[in-house]
Amino acid sequence: MKYSILIPIAFLLLLGGCSQSEPPKPKGIPITISWSEAKTPETAQVREALMKAQFTSIVEGANKNLVLPEKLQILFQDKDGPLYDRKQKVIFFSYNFVEETRIS
Repeated sequence: MKYSILIPIAFLLLLGGCSQSEPPKPKGIPITISWSEAKTPETAQVREALMKAQFTSIVEGANKNLVLPEKLQILFQDKDGPLYDRKQKVIFFSYNFVEETRIS
């Protein structure tokens, strides 16, 4: 399954795909990614597909190329989203939103 996850994820994909002769060492605070528990069988399937889509390695690639002064978390959840919480420094994506924007 392929999923369209908006500009932040596309940006991370681009950064993760950049090649340099010697990658810079991260000096900032790394981006983290996590998945909350799914509450329905449908969202559980979306969660599983996202976890298999190697987003963790994409974020690791972005962390090699980005230097962030503050933490940033990407959280996939079974609630509202996409949203950005400036106080918590979290980008929230809902499993339902991911399913609705799925590319077959």
